[in-house]
Amino acid sequence: MAPLRRNVGPKLFAAAIAFALWLFVNAGQRETAVFEFPIELTHLPKQSMVVNSDRRDVVSVKLNGPGALLASLDPHRIPIQLDLGDMDVGPAARRKIRNHLIHVPRGVRILDIEPSRIPIRLETIKRRDLPIKLTTSGEPSPGFRVAEIEVVPNEVRVKGPESVVAKLKAIETEPLDLEGISSGSKRSAALVGTDPLLSFAPERAAITIRVEQIIETREIAQFAVMVRNVDRPFRLRPSHVKLTLRGPKIALGALKLPAGSIWVEGATLGPGEHTVATAADLPTGITLSSVEPKTLVLEIQEPQADAEKEGAATQPALEKNGAQQ
Repeated sequence: MAPLRRNVGPKLFAAAIAFALWLFVNAGQRETAVFEFPIELTHLPKQSMVVNSDRRDVVSVKLNGPGALLASLDPHRIPIQLDLGDMDVGPAARRKIRNHLIHVPRGVRILDIEPSRIPIRLETIKRRDLPIKLTTSGEPSPGFRVAEIEVVPNEVRVKGPESVVAKLKAIETEPLDLEGISSGSKRSAALVGTDPLLSFAPERAAITIRVEQIIETREIAQFAVMVRNVDRPFRLRPSHVKLTLRGPKIALGALKLPAGSIWVEGATLGPGEHTVATAADLPTGITLSSVEPKTLVLEIQEPQADAEKEGAATQPALEKNGAQQ
């Protein structure tokens, strides 16, 4: 009998604790409540993934037990683990949620599980390198255009269900907004999948945008040619030319070419007829693509002895030609 009398105090204390726990679990007021238990899939076969669209991530479990125990229950800390180690890829299978998979405290009973079976379909994982296709929205500022857009990298590694990946030809980016831009910039764009089960490496692409002004041409049908540095009566034939100007669209649209912008030089020329070419003074960025005719005839006369006669000969020419002495 001596061994039974050893450590009597601790044994009585342990018995008291056990009785109190039993009393707490069994003598309390019992209640019924429904809890959402998450499902955790384990031991998936290698190179496979769950693909069915009707997959359930939680199940509703109706429990009965002491109110205090139910109040302390946190189902997210004790997920239902479904072992898929024995499954094959192919048609969907319905896995039963059995009571022993749901871990609840002693004294709590499982009354119902809804749904009691979970549909699961496995498919082989496929990886492919596919080109990245840039998508854009909006237009640059008036007078500007996108000259070049560089996408880095130009390919992405795609991972997903074999049936989905096999049909893909390219992976698009989220729309790149070009609205109102007038200068180059560097941005990044996320890659967009057609299926939520797809994943990408990398997930974003670096975008470099180069913008340039739109270059156009503009014609001026009749523009007066100025004659410079001639101190004798003269006549210019023809006195007007046709101009074709080239430059940025915005600058050409607002251009008002001042008088004297197109001219011929007569400083070194003596009396007689001379074939001369035009020269131009144009705003920065504007060039002269062509002038018609390319050459003109400048007739320089001898001075007249009679001043009145001289004035009668030269004044009409000046007014007609729009030129200056």
